[in-house]
Amino acid sequence: MPIINIREAFTGYLRQQLGLTEFNISTWERIADGWETDVYAYQLITPQRTEDKILRIFMGDSLAKARREYFGMSALEYLGFAVPKVSHLCEDAGVVGGPFILMQRIFGQPTGRVMAQDPALFSRFMSLMVEYHQLPPVPLHEVVADALPVTSLPDAWATKLARAREIVLDHYRQTWAAPILDWLDTHPPYYPPDARPATLHNDYHPYNVLMTDEGELFVIDWPNIEIGDARYDLAWTILLMTTYNQEPTMRERVLAEYSRHSGQPIVDIEIFEAIAAARRLMDLVMTMGAGAAAMGLRPETVATMRQQAGHFRAVYEVLRSRTDLSVPFVENVLTQLG
Repeated sequence: MPIINIREAFTGYLRQQLGLTEFNISTWERIADGWETDVYAYQLITPQRTEDKILRIFMGDSLAKARREYFGMSALEYLGFAVPKVSHLCEDAGVVGGPFILMQRIFGQPTGRVMAQDPALFSRFMSLMVEYHQLPPVPLHEVVADALPVTSLPDAWATKLARAREIVLDHYRQTWAAPILDWLDTHPPYYPPDARPATLHNDYHPYNVLMTDEGELFVIDWPNIEIGDARYDLAWTILLMTTYNQEPTMRERVLAEYSRHSGQPIVDIEIFEAIAAARRLMDLVMTMGAGAAAMGLRPETVATMRQQAGHFRAVYEVLRSRTDLSVPFVENVLTQLG
């Protein structure tokens, strides 16, 4: 849908559904287009106030993710964690082409752009992750239909593997993943006696943390929020920060800073790194096979994946190094990337 049509449809929605009468939208601009969303910034001017806002549109019928992000960020903001304040969820995909969320606009830049120039920022970035892991877990199961309550991490591990088999093997028929799931069945992680569920971001990296001119940090992009073992989250961060940067010491730096801020050693992280790598490769295989639209992703995602072939090859090497498995089907897909 062209930008002007989205603006017109959105303006009509504000007038008809939210009851706004005297208002004006200025400084309308498209500021981001990730794999799953389009993001627009605008200024809403009413007789009472002027607000800088974000319109975040989810592709297709990605309602479950829109709900997770809206209710998850609402709970995190209530707990005092630094996220943009969300103000509205529209579940009707017909208004602007997908469900959408309205939220506060944070003026700042991703920490990934400035981290190299500010050595202390890396430590703050990792401290922020520990902070949300140590909050009371967000009760997603109370407001999101597909979210399960998590009280026991070992039980949650078994449930997650069973659900993965059902989705990956039975529903999507991705038989290439069966050896990986078998490996995970026989390699359950150790759970320390004081291990407890945590809120997981599931895509925490330096470009999802904004730093304002005043130096405040805000965490954005929460559609994959869930409750579980913090090591799932940490392993995903390690995977992204090592396979994109490919800095030799990055893995050790992430683990050392997380452990320092949490006051806890990290055990069996290799198992969770295998899960993270398998998850990333599943994204690749499914998107290349079924197409971006079928996966609820933007059309440009396939081209982006081709451009990131080196990243995906590095992810595959992580899977191999952690499990000693070779997956010929994935190797063929990687070859097709060029």
